[in-house]
Amino acid sequence: MKDNPKIDSRVPEHRSARRGAFLVEFAVVVPIVFVLGFGFIEFGRFSLARHALEEAARVGCRTAIVKGAVVADVDSSVTNTLAPFGISGHTTTISNLNVNQGDMVTVTISVPYESVRWLPTPRFISLATFTVKCSLPKEANEGS
Repeated sequence: MKDNPKIDSRVPEHRSARRGAFLVEFAVVVPIVFVLGFGFIEFGRFSLARHALEEAARVGCRTAIVKGAVVADVDSSVTNTLAPFGISGHTTTISNLNVNQGDMVTVTISVPYESVRWLPTPRFISLATFTVKCSLPKEANEGS
């Protein structure tokens, strides 16, 4: 049993060559998988931020169309809507706040992409700005 030709303690040559190929394949595939994974995460954050800004613009506009609304009320409602999403550094612009019933009131929210991103991004993307608008007609005065 000492000289059994089927039992050989040496690793066959084709297995060691395959092991090297595995390391090369791994080194090529892993960076691609990481880039795709982080890309999905960042795209998810982009979508979340976009939705949050649209909702904040809608809430701000609903606040602005009510009789007696002031800029501070609109700013406060926009900030309170964006706070749970971790979005700060936004600019809120209100057009036609003091208009007659039926006239359009527009709330515009702008935020630099730099304030919303989670991961490092290229310079040309980090210079971008999200801008969202919502327009609604001014509500009737009370008692009208």
